[in-house]
Amino acid sequence: MIDVIIEILGQDENFLNRYIENLDFEEENIGGDIYIKFMKLGFSLRYSDKIVDSIIFYAKNKEGYAAYNGTLPFNLRFSMNREGVRSLLGDPSFIREAKMVPVLGALPPLDRYDVDGKSYAISYDDRSNSITKINIFVN
Repeated sequence: MIDVIIEILGQDENFLNRYIENLDFEEENIGGDIYIKFMKLGFSLRYSDKIVDSIIFYAKNKEGYAAYNGTLPFNLRFSMNREGVRSLLGDPSFIREAKMVPVLGALPPLDRYDVDGKSYAISYDDRSNSITKINIFVN
């Protein structure tokens, strides 16, 4: 299933509609971007500028989503910690430590890997250091 979901990245509305027509989802418009939330399946898509430009896979109970239980990119597992991810994928392209940002609040630790025209942003729980979500987006 992961390959099918990732294949949606960069696709237009017609492709997207064929994929989601029989799935249970919620739709939300935020600032002109459409967020398509598959709460029970544990992932969401963002449709912006006439293409799907982002997919997010969630760990259990993250932002109200069920845990995504399919295969994750690069055989990652939500139980992996930051060191385990770096051991598997190498040095990240970008590193962010946990920080507080006015208006947004607390931002979790994050590593980003840029691979084959896509970016993989991996967020970690501040306490357990395990993966909380994986955001894949087109560059």
